[in-house]
Amino acid sequence: MAETYDVVTDVNLPLIGEGRPRYEARAKVTGTARYAADEPMPGALFARLVTTPHATGRVTAIDDVAALAVAGVRLVLTHRNMPGLGAAKAYFAGGAMQSSRDPMETDEIAYAGQTVGLVVAETPEAARLAADRLVVEVAPSGSPVASMHAADAPAPELLPEDAHVPILKGDVEAALAEADAVVRAEYRTPMQHHNPIELYFTGAEWRNGILTAYVPSQWVSGFRAGLAEAFGVPTEMVRVVSRYVGGGFGSKGTMLHQTVLAAAAARDLGAPVKLYVGRDQMFTVGSFRGQTTQTIAVGLKDGRLSALDHRQDSQTSRFDTFFLPGTEQTTRMYDWSALRGLEGVVRTDVNTPGFMRAPAEVPALFGLESAVDELAVAAGVDPVELRLASDAAGGEPVDGLPWTSHGLAECLRRGADAFGWADRPAEARAQRRGDWLFGQGVASAIYPTYTKPATAEVRFGSDLSVRVSAAACELGGGTYTIFQQIAANELGVPMESVRVEVGSSDLPVNGVAGGSTQTAGIGSAVLEACRRVREEVARVVTRPGGALEGADAASVRLTDGRAVAGDRAVPLREAMATVPFGIIEMRGQWVPSGVALSETREFYRSGAATQLGFLTEDFARAAFGANFVEVAVHALTGEIRVPRMVGAFAFGRVMNERTARSQLTGGMIWGVGSVLHEATELDHRYARHVNSDLGEYFMPVNADIASVEAIIVEEEDRHINPLGAKGVGELGITGMAAAIANAVHHATGIRLREAPIRMEHVLAS
Repeated sequence: MAETYDVVTDVNLPLIGEGRPRYEARAKVTGTARYAADEPMPGALFARLVTTPHATGRVTAIDDVAALAVAGVRLVLTHRNMPGLGAAKAYFAGGAMQSSRDPMETDEIAYAGQTVGLVVAETPEAARLAADRLVVEVAPSGSPVASMHAADAPAPELLPEDAHVPILKGDVEAALAEADAVVRAEYRTPMQHHNPIELYFTGAEWRNGILTAYVPSQWVSGFRAGLAEAFGVPTEMVRVVSRYVGGGFGSKGTMLHQTVLAAAAARDLGAPVKLYVGRDQMFTVGSFRGQTTQTIAVGLKDGRLSALDHRQDSQTSRFDTFFLPGTEQTTRMYDWSALRGLEGVVRTDVNTPGFMRAPAEVPALFGLESAVDELAVAAGVDPVELRLASDAAGGEPVDGLPWTSHGLAECLRRGADAFGWADRPAEARAQRRGDWLFGQGVASAIYPTYTKPATAEVRFGSDLSVRVSAAACELGGGTYTIFQQIAANELGVPMESVRVEVGSSDLPVNGVAGGSTQTAGIGSAVLEACRRVREEVARVVTRPGGALEGADAASVRLTDGRAVAGDRAVPLREAMATVPFGIIEMRGQWVPSGVALSETREFYRSGAATQLGFLTEDFARAAFGANFVEVAVHALTGEIRVPRMVGAFAFGRVMNERTARSQLTGGMIWGVGSVLHEATELDHRYARHVNSDLGEYFMPVNADIASVEAIIVEEEDRHINPLGAKGVGELGITGMAAAIANAVHHATGIRLREAPIRMEHVLAS
């Protein structure tokens, strides 16, 4: 049976939603926030990876004499002397690892930049020098292909139904044949790499058989389980610490193999080991957003969208089948009468791709929302009005389930009003000021609302101090702050009285901070723990001899440092004075309906559990938005600027207005980078990355974007969780790439279907 939450009365409003400054802001700006590499590790040695420039082949010889001769070198690890370890499963197989392949397990080379050695020395300088002197000879084989868009790339493989069931409704061919207008096109998105300011790092030390790993991690519970698998020890013999994460959005959600290497070296040497991954190595040892091809046909009938045929082909590695089902989103965006969604993969000589902010939605919506704009132009209708006429608020279009809430139409209207869409001329290339052409574009945004089990612990002391604990992650999105707000709100104490602990696997277990699940999910567990504390306080004050003796315990509220029942009140300090030891400690758990009880054992071991997405048995769930963009394109040089962006977003109850708005505007800006700047360039002769540093990997800067406005559209959702909150971290970037591409077309009359769109592409067209 569907759960319904009375989120208005269950959650008091004074603190929930307020735009409070971040809990950790002072620590970050003063430099006292402790990141993984800041953890004290007395006597630590320093490690350096050795990677190969070859994309395919086998290691034929290793000469480590010069490396071992460097003063201070303690260990050189290669596949020849790598200790045998257990098989830690990849994420898509139920584990924590980024890929299924241990790069130093054999002599085989599978991609350029693969790790082939690890050097450990007494200083970072010695480790780097020795790594440079380690000679690893490789016999190349075959003609490697690192791009699915290359002429010699393998053919796409349609995924079998046990990997992805095709999404089907009605007769697509017939609906397209009967349509008043049809657009058929192919859209391409590039390979893009994470570049978090905090580099990948592992600090590992073994003491009395217990491994402690300091790793920037979005999932300390899962990393603990993965390391325990690799070293064949119980999970309680492993501790993972990550108090702050200096940028992640997927890159630190799964465990990279160098963490296992650092821990193996530390065990072998009997000394702590620190492994820094250099900026030049992050492109190959970490994850990335793989290339895609979106093959789309859309039809219009009687002024509304009628049919969608969408196939997405995604880049994967030779040894893993990794894909992110973008058709799950596109088939549910509008009220299609007929649709088909298919997924395929192309196997290339690269490391396994991974998660990057809105991983399925960014490429898929670039295709869909560009095609919808093309259809609007072809049919001579307004792009906003076409979307409004095709709204699916009446029910999810594939299975017909009702939405828990659906705010797309309101986002389109609010965004259009704030942007001034009504003043936009319908024809392209109609606005010129000097040498600059101006255009405006729109695209819808969607992000599924994922839910999974969560736990938290709350400790309430007689001095009214509160400690909230959870194995969560602080990526910069406001985790500390929002947990503090929830606890202060529910327990009636000032926010300054609440201390929040996250980022250690010793704390109550949780899943990965990904899919925009953490705040709403773990926040619901924090809320449950606080309610249990509140119930215990109520029991104490209403029992015989209590300060509120005779009052109904269920009616007791905690507010402004008092326990209140009707017109009677008692200071909380007085109430807590009668609690044994002056402490109440409660564990809170939230398990969404639809998660099987049989999964709880694995969840409590590693944080892994079924993550419910778009659909449950009773509802469809998603957050929505609309992005409006103005671009300026120089008529002579093709240079593109983005002077104005307006987004409107509906994502349930707002937990913190300031942090939510920051997440949304950050996503919108990243969307600009995603479609106008970012691409990992490849040398196709050798299947190598060319621009693997921050100097040549392009990203937007202040001069590229003048004005960014995020409008929060309030909505109520009584079915999603006790807080009524959906995810927001990944919503802002979705659809933005298409909105900009559509604006470029409106400015220039040129339709570009491949990202990134750069000045040379405008000029060439």
